[in-house]
Amino acid sequence: MDQLVRWLNVLERGDWDVRQTACRALAALGPEAAPSLIERLAHPSHEVRWLAGRVLEQLGEGRLARAVVDALKGTESGPMSLRNLIADGDLRAVPLLMRRLADSSPESRTARDAAYRALSSIAGPPIAPFLIESLERPKADGQQTMICRILGKAKDPRAIKPLLRQMHSYDWGTREAASQALVAIAFASPTPQGADEERNEARQPENGSPLNIRQEIVLPLIAMLPNASAAVRQSACEALGQLEDREAVLPLIARLEDGQPEVCRTAAGALEMLGDLRAVGPLFARLEDADEGVLQAVKSALDALTMPLEPYLQTGLCGECFSRLERTALERSFLSDSLSAVACRKCRRADAVLYDISYVVAVLNERMEKTFSAVNEIVSVNWLRHRQLFDFDEVYIIRASDEEVERFCVQVGNDTNPYRQGLYRKMRCVLPPSGSLSGNTVRILRSLFGEVETATD
Repeated sequence: MDQLVRWLNVLERGDWDVRQTACRALAALGPEAAPSLIERLAHPSHEVRWLAGRVLEQLGEGRLARAVVDALKGTESGPMSLRNLIADGDLRAVPLLMRRLADSSPESRTARDAAYRALSSIAGPPIAPFLIESLERPKADGQQTMICRILGKAKDPRAIKPLLRQMHSYDWGTREAASQALVAIAFASPTPQGADEERNEARQPENGSPLNIRQEIVLPLIAMLPNASAAVRQSACEALGQLEDREAVLPLIARLEDGQPEVCRTAAGALEMLGDLRAVGPLFARLEDADEGVLQAVKSALDALTMPLEPYLQTGLCGECFSRLERTALERSFLSDSLSAVACRKCRRADAVLYDISYVVAVLNERMEKTFSAVNEIVSVNWLRHRQLFDFDEVYIIRASDEEVERFCVQVGNDTNPYRQGLYRKMRCVLPPSGSLSGNTVRILRSLFGEVETATD
């Protein structure tokens, strides 16, 4: 053992001729020297690695030695040799490469970069435990970032919890790398049986993250949104947008009110990626934001989210306030020459649109229990239930008291909406055949609507 230690020291520190002597002496020691020489394959000096590899060739470990030495030298053959070792179940090269990855000294930068490329080339479940273990220990500068990136290529679900912990890192690069790795793992994971149907019910996009990942990745990221650190909130918003899971929509909408502009901006971008129309109303509310970055992100999101509604400008109807859709021109943005948003004229929502509605009837009927009914392309809205004005094309009074009809008439008479004001005098109003309305009520109706007639039995 004393001879082994002595010759190893000579191998590392002697001049060239003395090192050659050390190589011969170590080879003469036989298999006893192999473990220590394998450790020297991770030495900071390429010369020491190469000499150790020469001795290992003689001891029957040439395959491992060539793979590690070539990989750390950055040759093209290194990654292929490593993959062949991994395929045969030989993982001894991995901790050696990890040691070089942990060395942040300037003189080791070339070997460190080569170790990163080599590990990336063999990223997969077999090496994931080494990466995860290393991620949980204190590291040299930048090592967490590199490990997170490699784990993203490995796509191993065992890395989820360690990566989530890295989302709290003070280093932006580490958080970004952890975020991208989590997204990669989510989309690489198989969808459980029956998940497609459940996802459709939740209005998930076809390429949304599988439901078995939601509990492990999406919900912990949502839990980070109220975090005290704005940087963590921002990173969580970005990851949730890329994961395309609708579970995140409402929590991200809440972040539009975040006190930090960068968080608001990222939340708006995430909502644009999610493509959920529930975000349109809250995004409209931020159009007066003083921060230019937030404002541009909001405009971009509104334009992208509501673009599919363009074909329904004439036939779309808000299912909440029963107003027609309207295109709102947004100010010129550096993101696009022309931005606009399509949403309900009144409430600015776009998540409850009734499509292909050509005609709307304002009905006054005490016996109609529902607020509205739709038959083919015609919607009948019961004002007695809705109690607010909406966009309609005809009035049909079936069963209502004079008092209720006159309240309806007061709203119509006081309507300042320019869209509807010019339509009332051209509109037909149908009265019940029983003559149940008083003469005064009928006179009021005639003063408001263009054509007032009584329905036939």
